[in-house]
Amino acid sequence: MNTPTLWLLGLDDHSIPVQTTLRNLKTLASSGRPFEWRTYEGLDHALSPAIWEDVGRWLERFGARPQPPTFAPPSPSKDR
Repeated sequence: MNTPTLWLLGLDDHSIPVQTTLRNLKTLASSGRPFEWRTYEGLDHALSPAIWEDVGRWLERFGARPQPPTFAPPSPSKDR
């Protein structure tokens, strides 16, 4: 796989083997694969909005101009 890839890992994620994933990513990167990762202390699989700054900087390296995500409250239900 030669597509640049960014992995975002919460170090408190118990739904995946984070340390195994990191070892595998390091092995792939050392063999010349364009894999990068960021780890987040105190975050689990859901991560948080704090990741977007890292994602934006990573995308900018490839010419993208990301816009900050906007979060709108859910619309009221129209169920009767």
